[in-house]
Amino acid sequence: MALLLTPKPKKINIYNLKYFFNYKSISPSSIIPGNLIEFNYRSPEGVHDKKPLVIITSVEGDRCWGFNIHYKFDLIEGLLANKFQDVNTYIQTNPNKQEESLRERVQDLREQKKLEYLNMPKPTLLESFSLKTEPTIILRNYLYTRMSAIQKLSYKL
Repeated sequence: MALLLTPKPKKINIYNLKYFFNYKSISPSSIIPGNLIEFNYRSPEGVHDKKPLVIITSVEGDRCWGFNIHYKFDLIEGLLANKFQDVNTYIQTNPNKQEESLRERVQDLREQKKLEYLNMPKPTLLESFSLKTEPTIILRNYLYTRMSAIQKLSYKL
């Protein structure tokens, strides 16, 4: 009798964001509400978080406002769950794609992301993030002149 060995499932560290997100360099002028961004931040007075992870809530003149997830990192689980649900809902209920296979729907979502990125000043489904409740205690503003190496995160399919 042969003994079958099954590989041990690989444990995913939810705090390693590269499992869940693609990173893309952007300029401050490309930041829009709904983006999830990570960047280097400096200040003459010093800062508590030198590399914030922020969901952008608004953009104005010389700064952007958002929730710094590093101050309450357990929110990342809810953020990922919301995005997973949004993507699944899109794939399952897109009325124009009812005859297509799941693979074709995912491909359509990727194409939609490319088209929206080229034509519209709003985040696509994979680039837009929100929280069910907004914890105002972690709301911060960031001056563009103090930001560098800005990375926009988009959900991996």
